[in-house]
Amino acid sequence: LCTDLLLCESMAIEADDQTPLISLAGPNLSAPFYLCVVASENNAGAPGTTDFTRNDSKAPVEVDDAKKASGDVYSELVQLEHRALIVNTEPFECGVCMEECAAAGGAVLRECVHTFCRDCLSDLVRHCEEPQVSCPAMGCPGTLQEREIRSLVTQEEYERWLARGLAAAESGTKNAFHCRTRDCTGWALCDPGVRRFP
Repeated sequence: LCTDLLLCESMAIEADDQTPLISLAGPNLSAPFYLCVVASENNAGAPGTTDFTRNDSKAPVEVDDAKKASGDVYSELVQLEHRALIVNTEPFECGVCMEECAAAGGAVLRECVHTFCRDCLSDLVRHCEEPQVSCPAMGCPGTLQEREIRSLVTQEEYERWLARGLAAAESGTKNAFHCRTRDCTGWALCDPGVRRFP
């Protein structure tokens, strides 16, 4: 059985089914090279030969199904990325309250992929004094993202969390000046060398 093997360097090699591919490539070809197997014209249709060019009716369907499945997975990933909070799809036991949480009753954290019930996560945001809310899993360095926090708590609690972050930024910044007006939350950064405010 003879077939023509076409390599990317436009050289044709004639081989049979028993010839190993390594011996066909030889030391002169640089890797990686692309290989295309085509039936030899003088053996086309001869009995006992393999028809490499015939269309297999199942192959395109399988390829189409694979493309469709990968397209479905991609569109699902895009949809998940646009969501503020990723909900769990299976029941689980919350690592904080140790209670069973039903499907769609919890949230999967984006940064570390740990899963907790929504009540525990919203309590964590409410009672956290730091501007960054850490994952409640022991030893996990992950933090909750801003969009996750916004979807877990009410608007009032979200505004309080933002105010905590601003207060932490002000207290941790050198040359910060807080407005001296009573009940004003405004502050500014003072540049060294500037004597007057325009």
